[in-house]
Amino acid sequence: MSDFELSITPSGDVINQLRDHIVILSMETQTAFAEIYGGFDWRADLSDPAVFWFESSPPTIFKPYFIGSTSGESNTWLWGWENINGFPDELVEISANAREIGEVLQASELTTAKLALGAEARAAAGLPERENADQDYVFAAMALSPIQVPVLYRGPTGEGSYAWFLIENDEAFSLPDPTPLATVNAVANAIKSGLVSDCRLALEKYAQRRDGVTLVETSVGVDLVMESGTVHLVLDELGRVREATVKASAS
Repeated sequence: MSDFELSITPSGDVINQLRDHIVILSMETQTAFAEIYGGFDWRADLSDPAVFWFESSPPTIFKPYFIGSTSGESNTWLWGWENINGFPDELVEISANAREIGEVLQASELTTAKLALGAEARAAAGLPERENADQDYVFAAMALSPIQVPVLYRGPTGEGSYAWFLIENDEAFSLPDPTPLATVNAVANAIKSGLVSDCRLALEKYAQRRDGVTLVETSVGVDLVMESGTVHLVLDELGRVREATVKASAS
Protein backbone atom coordinates (compact mmCIF):
# COMPACT_ATOMS: atom_id res chain seq x y z
CA MET A 1 0.00 0.00 0.00
CA SER A 2 1.21 3.47 -0.82
CA ASP A 3 2.52 5.60 2.03
CA PHE A 4 0.79 8.63 0.48
CA GLU A 5 -2.80 9.67 1.04
CA LEU A 6 -5.10 8.81 -1.85
CA SER A 7 -8.20 10.78 -2.81
CA ILE A 8 -10.11 8.45 -5.11
CA THR A 9 -13.75 8.31 -6.08
CA PRO A 10 -14.21 4.67 -7.17
CA SER A 11 -17.19 5.56 -9.35
CA GLY A 12 -15.02 7.96 -11.36
CA ASP A 13 -12.13 7.26 -13.73
CA VAL A 14 -9.59 5.78 -11.29
CA ILE A 15 -6.69 5.95 -13.76
CA ASN A 16 -7.25 9.65 -14.43
CA GLN A 17 -7.51 10.38 -10.72
CA LEU A 18 -4.27 8.53 -9.99
CA ARG A 19 -2.56 10.39 -12.82
CA ASP A 20 -3.69 13.67 -11.23
CA HIS A 21 -2.01 12.55 -8.00
CA ILE A 22 1.45 12.51 -9.60
CA VAL A 23 1.52 14.40 -12.89
CA ILE A 24 2.80 17.80 -11.67
CA LEU A 25 5.55 16.23 -9.57
CA SER A 26 6.44 13.98 -12.49
CA MET A 27 6.79 16.97 -14.80
CA GLU A 28 9.20 18.62 -12.37
CA THR A 29 11.10 15.41 -11.74
CA GLN A 30 11.50 14.34 -15.37
CA THR A 31 12.73 17.80 -16.38
CA ALA A 32 15.39 17.80 -13.67
CA PHE A 33 16.35 14.18 -14.38
CA ALA A 34 16.73 14.71 -18.13
CA GLU A 35 19.13 17.60 -17.52
CA ILE A 36 21.51 15.17 -15.82
CA TYR A 37 21.01 11.84 -17.55
CA GLY A 38 19.20 12.63 -20.80
CA GLY A 39 22.33 12.25 -22.92
CA PHE A 40 23.36 8.79 -21.72
CA ASP A 41 22.44 5.36 -23.04
CA TRP A 42 20.79 2.97 -20.59
CA ARG A 43 21.38 -0.65 -19.73
CA ALA A 44 19.70 -3.07 -17.33
CA ASP A 45 20.40 -6.45 -15.78
CA LEU A 46 17.06 -7.77 -14.59
CA SER A 47 18.36 -10.85 -12.83
CA ASP A 48 18.47 -10.96 -9.01
CA PRO A 49 19.41 -8.38 -7.79
CA ALA A 50 18.23 -6.24 -10.70
CA VAL A 51 20.22 -3.15 -11.62
CA PHE A 52 19.67 -0.32 -14.09
CA TRP A 53 22.42 2.04 -15.15
CA PHE A 54 23.32 4.90 -17.43
CA GLU A 55 26.60 4.72 -19.32
CA SER A 56 28.05 7.82 -17.74
CA SER A 57 31.65 7.79 -16.56
CA PRO A 58 31.61 6.10 -14.13
CA PRO A 59 28.25 4.36 -14.76
CA THR A 60 25.39 5.61 -12.58
CA ILE A 61 23.44 2.73 -11.07
CA PHE A 62 19.76 2.85 -10.07
CA LYS A 63 17.41 0.38 -8.48
CA PRO A 64 14.74 -0.48 -11.06
CA TYR A 65 11.11 -1.43 -10.75
CA PHE A 66 9.57 -2.93 -13.89
CA ILE A 67 6.06 -1.52 -14.36
CA GLY A 68 5.09 -3.01 -17.69
CA SER A 69 5.74 -3.15 -21.42
CA THR A 70 4.28 -1.79 -24.63
CA SER A 71 4.23 -4.12 -27.62
CA GLY A 72 4.57 -2.40 -30.97
CA GLU A 73 3.56 -5.62 -32.74
CA SER A 74 0.24 -6.21 -30.96
CA ASN A 75 -0.30 -2.60 -29.77
CA THR A 76 -0.98 -3.80 -26.25
CA TRP A 77 0.13 -3.08 -22.70
CA LEU A 78 1.27 -5.90 -20.41
CA TRP A 79 1.53 -5.25 -16.68
CA GLY A 80 4.82 -6.23 -15.07
CA TRP A 81 3.03 -8.20 -12.35
CA GLU A 82 2.07 -10.79 -14.97
CA ASN A 83 5.83 -11.53 -14.91
CA ILE A 84 6.05 -13.77 -17.97
CA ASN A 85 9.86 -13.48 -17.82
CA GLY A 86 10.17 -14.74 -14.25
CA PHE A 87 11.72 -11.54 -12.94
CA PRO A 88 12.59 -11.27 -9.22
CA ASP A 89 9.59 -10.37 -7.05
CA GLU A 90 11.24 -7.14 -5.94
CA LEU A 91 11.53 -5.97 -9.55
CA VAL A 92 7.75 -6.17 -10.09
CA GLU A 93 6.58 -5.25 -6.59
CA ILE A 94 5.35 -1.76 -7.50
CA SER A 95 3.25 -3.07 -10.38
CA ALA A 96 1.98 -5.84 -8.08
CA ASN A 97 1.09 -3.18 -5.51
CA ALA A 98 -0.92 -1.35 -8.17
CA ARG A 99 -2.80 -4.56 -8.88
CA GLU A 100 -3.61 -5.10 -5.19
CA ILE A 101 -4.97 -1.59 -4.80
CA GLY A 102 -6.81 -1.96 -8.08
CA GLU A 103 -8.64 -4.94 -6.65
CA VAL A 104 -9.76 -2.84 -3.69
CA LEU A 105 -10.88 -0.01 -5.98
CA GLN A 106 -12.42 -2.44 -8.48
CA ALA A 107 -10.35 -0.79 -11.20
CA SER A 108 -10.13 -3.43 -13.92
CA GLU A 109 -7.36 -1.64 -15.83
CA LEU A 110 -5.05 -2.25 -12.86
CA THR A 111 -6.02 -5.90 -12.51
CA THR A 112 -6.16 -7.06 -16.15
CA ALA A 113 -2.77 -8.33 -17.30
CA LYS A 114 -2.95 -7.39 -21.00
CA LEU A 115 -4.80 -4.32 -22.27
CA ALA A 116 -5.39 -3.03 -25.78
CA LEU A 117 -3.92 0.38 -26.62
CA GLY A 118 -5.55 1.14 -29.98
CA ALA A 119 -8.82 3.08 -29.95
CA GLU A 120 -10.89 0.51 -31.85
CA ALA A 121 -9.55 -2.45 -29.88
CA ARG A 122 -10.14 -0.63 -26.59
CA ALA A 123 -13.70 0.22 -27.55
CA ALA A 124 -14.34 -3.41 -28.52
CA ALA A 125 -13.00 -4.52 -25.13
CA GLY A 126 -15.14 -1.99 -23.25
CA LEU A 127 -12.11 0.03 -22.15
CA PRO A 128 -12.26 3.81 -21.77
CA GLU A 129 -10.69 5.92 -24.48
CA ARG A 130 -7.14 6.98 -23.62
CA GLU A 131 -4.77 8.72 -25.99
CA ASN A 132 -1.67 7.33 -24.26
CA ALA A 133 -2.98 4.49 -22.11
CA ASP A 134 0.43 2.91 -21.46
CA GLN A 135 1.76 6.18 -20.06
CA ASP A 136 -1.40 6.60 -17.97
CA TYR A 137 -0.91 3.14 -16.45
CA VAL A 138 2.64 4.03 -15.47
CA PHE A 139 1.42 7.27 -13.88
CA ALA A 140 -1.08 5.22 -11.88
CA ALA A 141 1.68 2.91 -10.64
CA MET A 142 3.81 5.94 -9.78
CA ALA A 143 1.01 7.46 -7.71
CA LEU A 144 0.61 4.20 -5.81
CA SER A 145 4.33 3.66 -5.23
CA PRO A 146 6.04 4.42 -1.91
CA ILE A 147 8.87 6.26 -3.70
CA GLN A 148 8.90 9.90 -2.63
CA VAL A 149 10.12 11.18 -6.00
CA PRO A 150 9.54 8.46 -8.60
CA VAL A 151 11.52 8.73 -11.84
CA LEU A 152 9.96 7.30 -14.98
CA TYR A 153 12.12 5.76 -17.69
CA ARG A 154 10.79 4.34 -20.95
CA GLY A 155 13.40 2.13 -22.57
CA PRO A 156 13.05 1.19 -26.25
CA THR A 157 13.27 -2.56 -26.85
CA GLY A 158 12.87 -2.58 -30.63
CA GLU A 159 10.16 -2.38 -33.30
CA GLY A 160 8.02 0.17 -31.49
CA SER A 161 8.13 -1.72 -28.20
CA TYR A 162 9.12 -0.28 -24.83
CA ALA A 163 9.88 -1.36 -21.28
CA TRP A 164 8.64 1.06 -18.62
CA PHE A 165 10.51 1.41 -15.34
CA LEU A 166 10.52 3.44 -12.19
CA ILE A 167 14.08 3.91 -10.98
CA GLU A 168 15.55 5.27 -7.78
CA ASN A 169 18.88 6.19 -6.26
CA ASP A 170 18.62 9.08 -3.83
CA GLU A 171 22.38 9.64 -3.90
CA ALA A 172 22.52 9.86 -7.69
CA PHE A 173 19.34 11.90 -8.10
CA SER A 174 16.96 13.79 -5.88
CA LEU A 175 15.03 16.97 -6.42
CA PRO A 176 16.62 20.17 -5.13
CA ASP A 177 14.71 22.45 -2.80
CA PRO A 178 11.61 23.75 -4.57
CA THR A 179 11.66 27.14 -6.23
CA PRO A 180 8.71 29.19 -7.51
CA LEU A 181 10.05 29.09 -11.08
CA ALA A 182 10.49 25.31 -11.19
CA THR A 183 7.11 24.83 -9.54
CA VAL A 184 5.15 27.11 -11.84
CA ASN A 185 6.86 25.53 -14.85
CA ALA A 186 5.86 22.07 -13.64
CA VAL A 187 2.26 23.19 -13.16
CA ALA A 188 2.18 24.86 -16.58
CA ASN A 189 3.76 21.87 -18.34
CA ALA A 190 1.29 19.47 -16.74
CA ILE A 191 -1.67 21.59 -17.82
CA LYS A 192 -0.32 22.13 -21.36
CA SER A 193 0.24 18.39 -21.74
CA GLY A 194 -3.49 17.74 -21.37
CA LEU A 195 -2.78 15.16 -18.66
CA VAL A 196 -4.56 17.00 -15.84
CA SER A 197 -8.18 15.96 -15.35
CA ASP A 198 -8.84 17.72 -12.04
CA CYS A 199 -6.53 20.67 -11.54
CA ARG A 200 -7.39 21.24 -7.89
CA LEU A 201 -6.73 17.59 -7.05
CA ALA A 202 -3.44 17.68 -8.97
CA LEU A 203 -2.28 20.78 -7.09
CA GLU A 204 -3.30 19.33 -3.73
CA LYS A 205 -1.47 16.06 -4.33
CA TYR A 206 1.62 17.81 -5.65
CA ALA A 207 1.90 19.82 -2.45
CA GLN A 208 1.34 16.74 -0.29
CA ARG A 209 4.13 14.78 -1.98
CA ARG A 210 6.65 17.52 -2.76
CA ASP A 211 8.95 18.22 0.19
CA GLY A 212 9.09 21.90 1.03
CA VAL A 213 5.80 22.91 -0.63
CA THR A 214 2.63 23.81 1.25
CA LEU A 215 -0.74 24.50 -0.35
CA VAL A 216 -2.75 27.37 1.12
CA GLU A 217 -6.32 28.07 0.03
CA THR A 218 -7.02 31.69 -0.92
CA SER A 219 -10.16 33.61 -1.82
CA VAL A 220 -9.39 33.24 -5.54
CA GLY A 221 -7.58 29.91 -5.72
CA VAL A 222 -4.50 28.46 -4.04
CA ASP A 223 -0.95 29.44 -3.16
CA LEU A 224 1.97 27.00 -3.34
CA VAL A 225 4.25 28.28 -0.62
CA MET A 226 7.93 27.40 -0.23
CA GLU A 227 10.90 28.93 1.55
CA SER A 228 12.12 30.70 -1.60
CA GLY A 229 8.78 32.19 -2.56
CA THR A 230 5.17 31.60 -3.53
CA VAL A 231 3.27 30.62 -6.64
CA HIS A 232 -0.14 32.35 -6.66
CA LEU A 233 -2.73 30.46 -8.72
CA VAL A 234 -6.12 31.91 -9.60
CA LEU A 235 -8.71 29.22 -10.35
CA ASP A 236 -11.93 29.61 -12.31
CA GLU A 237 -15.34 28.28 -11.27
CA LEU A 238 -14.43 24.85 -12.67
CA GLY A 239 -11.21 24.69 -10.68
CA ARG A 240 -8.95 25.32 -13.67
CA VAL A 241 -5.88 27.57 -13.44
CA ARG A 242 -6.79 30.93 -14.96
CA GLU A 243 -3.72 32.90 -13.88
CA ALA A 244 -0.37 32.19 -12.26
CA THR A 245 2.09 34.64 -10.73
CA VAL A 246 5.35 34.10 -8.92
CA LYS A 247 6.67 36.01 -5.94
CA ALA A 248 10.17 35.38 -4.61
CA SER A 249 10.84 35.66 -0.90
CA ALA A 250 12.76 38.71 0.25
CA SER A 251 16.40 37.78 0.75
